[in-house]
Amino acid sequence: MFEVEETLWWYRGLRRIVFLFLRPYLRSGQKLRILDAGCGTGILLTHLSSLGQTWGFDYAEEALSFCRQRGLKNIRQASITAIPFAAESFDLVTCLDVLSCQAVEDDELALREIHRVLRRGGLAIINL
Repeated sequence: MFEVEETLWWYRGLRRIVFLFLRPYLRSGQKLRILDAGCGTGILLTHLSSLGQTWGFDYAEEALSFCRQRGLKNIRQASITAIPFAAESFDLVTCLDVLSCQAVEDDELALREIHRVLRRGGLAIINL
């Protein structure tokens, strides 16, 4: 996956959808605090970094090793059902291709956690 994420149609299309969805919400000069929940190998984080400060976490340590290869620093190992950040920490939370994984046992708790770490008026972009 690490080798094809930049070019494979699925990942390119998904990133394009994220940015098209974000466009109406972005204000000129605004720098966001962004969390990618279930960041995988970190490709989305690298693209989102142009919008502000980024953080990511993933359940799989192997995925985080790929994030490190991309030079990402603000990453940690964690579960989507126990997000290791304070309440109302982020303007934007992305969660792509995570909630449909078998490893997520309680998707309702995961959604509550995403909501908890979003600032008031923040935006969550989630796909299944």
